[in-house]
Amino acid sequence: MQIAFDLDMTLNNMAYTWIDWLRKNIDPFVELGHCKYHYCFRDAYGDAADAYWKDPAAYDEISLLDGAKELLLKYPNSKIITQTPAGQSQEVKDAWVKKHIGDIKVIHSADKHLHSVGCILIDDNPAHIHRHVRHNENCHGIIFNHHGRYGWAWPLCQHNRVSTACTFSQLDQQLEVLYGHVR
Repeated sequence: MQIAFDLDMTLNNMAYTWIDWLRKNIDPFVELGHCKYHYCFRDAYGDAADAYWKDPAAYDEISLLDGAKELLLKYPNSKIITQTPAGQSQEVKDAWVKKHIGDIKVIHSADKHLHSVGCILIDDNPAHIHRHVRHNENCHGIIFNHHGRYGWAWPLCQHNRVSTACTFSQLDQQLEVLYGHVR
């Protein structure tokens, strides 16, 4: 069984750099916890909030979250499935991954469930996790909510193959159980 990781806001600190950008450019009082669903900032601020995503220099400010690389190295059969919205560059993301993580398979797709067959999917977006378990029988999904700060990263409903983790340590504990059962 493979493990498929989302990149942005799951392995890297993009949520924090985006919030900093929003504070400087749009709303000085915005907080991660204010966003109660995945696209709420885009819905609230429109094209102004999307400008961050279209700036190729955004990845110059982004770094790995502490513990992400160690977890990836522990599960060498991992891959990254990342959504690359219009205006973002797949090449920039690929170069960032190579620089910060190394050689790992990267798939760019908005339809993560199509590329996560037979995988445990880890993502900050609950919709991606629920779509994954709905379309991939017997597969698990873990919603990653970094230190419980992401207001949007909670299950959409109760599901026996969906769980949450707020730290890489919690994530590792869940993966050891899940990975051990499916080897």
